[in-house]
Amino acid sequence: RPRSVANVCRSVGARYRVVGTGDGAESRHPDWFWWPFCLDSFRLKEFKDARDCVHKMNLPNNHYVHTLLAAIYAELGEVNKANEAIEHILSIHPPFAEDPRRPYTTRRISPELIEAIMDGLRKSGYHVPEHAG
Repeated sequence: RPRSVANVCRSVGARYRVVGTGDGAESRHPDWFWWPFCLDSFRLKEFKDARDCVHKMNLPNNHYVHTLLAAIYAELGEVNKANEAIEHILSIHPPFAEDPRRPYTTRRISPELIEAIMDGLRKSGYHVPEHAG
């Protein structure tokens, strides 16, 4: 399957409303357009591609993006960068400490992908609380 927004959303388990593909969706939502592709690259364990994808997004104070980035850095062995991202998340979104899964579960991301992201956070040395559900 080609990596269209609709196909990628299906593969990561996201329930995004896809507003047309190939009709300028990228220019109408220049940052969020990349989000499903970033998640999919992470799901496929293409961590360098996932990192590059996240860097296309200009969302410096978004905890979803920085959580994924922290997991990506940890998977790439860049633990210092992962820890810097986690410190940033905690400063902009303190509830992260209690339940780092919640932002993803509320967006209906697949449980397998959520746990893969949590595993990445653990690789940084961050203590991920047991699943609350």
